[in-house]
Amino acid sequence: MKPTQLVIAAAILLAVTGAAFARHVTHSVTPDNIKQQPFSFTLTFKDAGELMEFAVTVKQKPGGRPPASSASGSAVVDRSGRQEAAFPTVTKVDSDGVQTYTFQIPRSVLDRARFTFTESPSDAEFPNPGDYWVFNLADFADPGAHHTPPSTRP
Repeated sequence: MKPTQLVIAAAILLAVTGAAFARHVTHSVTPDNIKQQPFSFTLTFKDAGELMEFAVTVKQKPGGRPPASSASGSAVVDRSGRQEAAFPTVTKVDSDGVQTYTFQIPRSVLDRARFTFTESPSDAEFPNPGDYWVFNLADFADPGAHHTPPSTRP
């Protein structure tokens, strides 16, 4: 085999096997399983009239690893009918390895609102490029409620 062919074959092999090792894992976090997650998650909220103010705290569990400093959090209100999805502003405070994400969600759209904590490819060594912990916010604000997963919403 010629050196050029060998380089091309190696590049193809790397691309194919790299994709096989890559993963995107979504973890649904509920009030029932929040304690079983690899991080210590705390979700609190308070009533602020038309809005609900949420705070999600992420920290290391005893014997576990801390959340990556480059981790991020995002909030989304899924689309409904003709209303487009909304992306409320999330503020992150990182203090001594404890990350706190704060944001506000209108009470009227709480059943379509989610928060996602993300560790992405830059956070972890290959081959663990993506972990996403998703909180359906209404489940925490009203733990007795049952909400349709976002993938089945119109």
